[in-house]
Amino acid sequence: MPEEHPGRKRRIDADRSVAAILEAAVTLMAASPDASMTDIARAAGVGRVTLYGHFDSRDRLRTAAIDHVVDQVQEAFDALHLDLLPPAQALEQILRHGWRVIERHRAFFVGVMHQPEHEAMHRHQAILHQIEQIIARGQNEGVFRADLPRPWLVAACIGLVHAAVMYADTGQIPPDDAVDALVATVSAACRPN
Repeated sequence: MPEEHPGRKRRIDADRSVAAILEAAVTLMAASPDASMTDIARAAGVGRVTLYGHFDSRDRLRTAAIDHVVDQVQEAFDALHLDLLPPAQALEQILRHGWRVIERHRAFFVGVMHQPEHEAMHRHQAILHQIEQIIARGQNEGVFRADLPRPWLVAACIGLVHAAVMYADTGQIPPDDAVDALVATVSAACRPN
């Protein structure tokens, strides 16, 4: 059996530590946005020195945890091969698959990502770009309205996703009904007059 290179093993261990820290941060910050670094380290099964070796401040860890959730949304989108789907179907799939990730992390989304000072969507242009590409294809094919600016339709989609998450979080609507309402509302907003 070939001998494993020590540097590679350290990198694998570091990657595992980072993954455990991010998962713990998402879980604990969902329960309490002010979760301590000590509690996060303990939940991740690492020492404080290890945690601070990867994330030198709570703000950096919070940002990395947000990025971690947004990356999961992006991975869900990448698996869909959206460019092969008709625009209306692609938009529905992006909403439904994004919702699955958001619903899995709803408490984190509501407590941490939905804060007014949060600029995750400004830092994660790939998601916005994918939605914009779908809307552009739909406008070019005449299945989406072209009388409103494309950036406005993208912003409306994102705003409606946030509204659906917040409404579902009130308990007034079950999550499955919320995503159905989200898809119906976005579809109606994009449909040509």
